[in-house]
Amino acid sequence: MAQRNRRRQRRRGGIRGKLLFAAAGVVTVVALGAIAVAAWVLDVAADAPSLSACKEPDRSGNTTLYAADGSRLGVVRSDEAHEPVAIARVPKQLRRATVAIEDQRFYEHGALDFEAIARAVLKDVEAGGAVEGGSTITQQLVRNLCIRHPERSLERKIVEAQLAIEYTKRHSPREILGQYLNTASYGTVEGATAVGVQAASKIYFSKPVWELDLAQTALLAGLPQAPTEYNPILHPAQARQRRDAVLSKMAQLGWVPPRRAAAAKRRGLELNASSSYFAHRQPYFFDYVEHELIERYGAGPVRDGGLRVYTTIEPGLQRVALDAMRSTLPYSTDPASALVSIDPGSGAVEAMASSSSYGSSQFNLAAQGHRQPGSTFKTFVLTTAIKQGIDPYSTYYDGTSPKTLEIPGGGGEAPGPGAERI
Repeated sequence: MAQRNRRRQRRRGGIRGKLLFAAAGVVTVVALGAIAVAAWVLDVAADAPSLSACKEPDRSGNTTLYAADGSRLGVVRSDEAHEPVAIARVPKQLRRATVAIEDQRFYEHGALDFEAIARAVLKDVEAGGAVEGGSTITQQLVRNLCIRHPERSLERKIVEAQLAIEYTKRHSPREILGQYLNTASYGTVEGATAVGVQAASKIYFSKPVWELDLAQTALLAGLPQAPTEYNPILHPAQARQRRDAVLSKMAQLGWVPPRRAAAAKRRGLELNASSSYFAHRQPYFFDYVEHELIERYGAGPVRDGGLRVYTTIEPGLQRVALDAMRSTLPYSTDPASALVSIDPGSGAVEAMASSSSYGSSQFNLAAQGHRQPGSTFKTFVLTTAIKQGIDPYSTYYDGTSPKTLEIPGGGGEAPGPGAERI
């Protein structure tokens, strides 16, 4: 009996030893795996691009043209509608709405939110795929500025995190939020992507961002996560659902009274979409100036360089020019006409008008017609002659006599057919 007990204890001891050995082996493998993963993460982070290679936030916006009286003629068309706005002019409720739905601990965690990352990992594991990102506002900003073609991969997330850490060292939360609000995409309308809250506000509501109310700010705040899916023009039901989620989150965080959030949810989207962000006045002249600018500076700087172009066109003279043509050629069967008025002292174009409809034809008869002046110059010659004291009623032209034309500054005489010497 005693011998049997000793054998049993030896077997148990052997099993314990094997289990302990196996456990030690597992711990070792896990530790080595963790070390290997950590080393890989550090290698990927080390290969992240420098912040100096990232593009600066665009503070210029679209190129705008102005008339001589300072009134705005319009914005040069681009693939992006962009009008930067200072963070101080963005309503507090829009800033809060953005933080609430995108990164509620933005002012607490710094560059990375490890709680959000852990929560996202758990949800991804449960779903068997990537369903939640866990990115902070800072990470989203550096993704826009530093990663040209972002892919949904772990390597990209590591690089993004490294850049966010570096970016936070150089910029305050207020600066980061302001840059994010000016660089995030808020959807595509009429072929142009609204970049930044100011352009989005003007496209969806036809007013500047500082005039938005609570419901409107909540709508905009919800767009960057999925600007196509939540586009209020294309998908109003999804946009409203997203807006209400933003309002609920703000109420949950105590950033807006629940009753006020509930009242905002009862409202419709109340869009007042702009007919065209890039619509412009005096279209023939506008196209002429845009063409001249592109010829001189190139298409990129003109369309996306945020130029402020002040022209010499006088809106009042434009109206006078149109009235003059319409009173002379009032019928639809009359030939097309165009008029250009130039200040002879400075060469400034003060009026460039056409009787044609820009909607039916964009051909600028004044600038592209290239018509011969013909007898138009007779008026200038006759006016100059009278100014020099020549009496048109006593001066005659004989086309059979030889004549010589003296060209001022020409260095000689140019012979030609004609009558008397002029």
